[in-house]
Amino acid sequence: MLGGKDASRVFTDDDFEEAPDTIKEAVSEKDKIWAPNSQVQIDFLSSTEKEVLFSGGKGSGKSAALLVDPLRYCNNKNLRGLVIRRTMPELRELIGRARELYSKAFPGVKWKEQDKLFIFPSGAKIEFGYCDSEEDLERYKGQEYQWIGVDELTQFKHEEMIDKLLSCMRSTDSTLPNHFRATTNPTGPGAGWVKRRFLDRGESGKRITITNTVKINGVERTFTLTRKWFSSTIFDNVTLVDNNPEYVAQLASLPDNMREAYLFGKWLPEEGLAFNDFAQNKNKIVINPFPIPQSWEKIRGADWGYSSPAVCLWLAFDPEGTVYVYRELAVNDKKDPNKCDAAEFGTRVLAAQEKEYVRYGVLDGSAWARRGESAPSAADTMIYQGCSWIPADRSPHSRVQQKLLIHSYLKCGTDSEPKIKIFNTCKSLINCLSTLELDKHNNEDINTDMDDHAYDALRYALASKPHNYHPTTPFRSFISSSPMAPINSVFGY
Repeated sequence: MLGGKDASRVFTDDDFEEAPDTIKEAVSEKDKIWAPNSQVQIDFLSSTEKEVLFSGGKGSGKSAALLVDPLRYCNNKNLRGLVIRRTMPELRELIGRARELYSKAFPGVKWKEQDKLFIFPSGAKIEFGYCDSEEDLERYKGQEYQWIGVDELTQFKHEEMIDKLLSCMRSTDSTLPNHFRATTNPTGPGAGWVKRRFLDRGESGKRITITNTVKINGVERTFTLTRKWFSSTIFDNVTLVDNNPEYVAQLASLPDNMREAYLFGKWLPEEGLAFNDFAQNKNKIVINPFPIPQSWEKIRGADWGYSSPAVCLWLAFDPEGTVYVYRELAVNDKKDPNKCDAAEFGTRVLAAQEKEYVRYGVLDGSAWARRGESAPSAADTMIYQGCSWIPADRSPHSRVQQKLLIHSYLKCGTDSEPKIKIFNTCKSLINCLSTLELDKHNNEDINTDMDDHAYDALRYALASKPHNYHPTTPFRSFISSSPMAPINSVFGY
């Protein structure tokens, strides 16, 4: 970075070598006030995506890059930037580093201690703040920022707080793009949602494009959001490694998990997750779709809800007994303004499987509960229109047993594959297994206050099969004590 009139420009050594002689003559060594210490810093600062995450171990230069990034816009009087940490004590060190850097980059910059605000000679402003609660968030509502940076993003437990903060990011100046920049170690209470927002959507250093369709005055419009993330380690910061090997040795002496995270920037399974085995083996479990052979047995499981999400999953069993979750229908999300009633849900289930034979469906037993004295239940409504179901097992201890059953399917070793595969199009199930937490009062069950509907649909379906089920087992031998007696007297199965 250069001081003086070129203060908003960032150069690498290679850029400087290739610069015209007039630039080289105009810039002396004393003008160089900051230089990237690694290619990762260069790539982070060069990114044009709206949201960019700099992830990595300690000492890799993440915070320095975050402080530098908004300076390129500080010659514009309309810039309003915001740098956030979770708490005030965490913010103080960042402010100290910013005061030293910003005063060199822009002589004449003023620091307002009470407002935690830098005012640059152009009139541009960068505010420093903290956000540890909904009350803290209130101070930013109604404000307008063109650049927002969050240091240590995983310290924020809930993604919703960051999304609310980003709702303040807008601009009426066409020369000022809206940018969100964040840094983080790969640990912390918010590691799960940060990983899903960035890492699970694409490779490091590759642009991620997210498309959303919104209906405005009856007309659908498509909007895109771009993201990118980078991974780094302390070894990217050659200067620190060479000058402070004791610090590297200190990180190397940490317990295994902490060493992996802080020294090598490795993302670890989240504490408290109900299905760490899914997180650890996700690359073996989530697969690309392929045509399901007609000969494979297919079933479906569903968890019904009108005021809460309703999810139906289709499962197929190959000749070796591996189960493939190959289709998903998810409706009635909280963000979905168009609610789907039981009749429409049944219609959509039948439409999804129109040209295939699905042997049976398992539905949450509560769907048989009548909501009124004369009104049919949700299950009755679907069955009357031809979408048949049998009730799921809800006997005592079934929840715990069914969770253990899912673990048995997820289990795999170095040379063995899990017995369940999930098509990457089943987004709700993948997200559910990635995020579900354990019940704080019962580690054998999941936290039922979370969105567990896809999980419920999966356990209902799997529990309808005996453990270690093999497709060559005669079908009726495990759903009825008599090979010829149907379980459902109306539909004959």
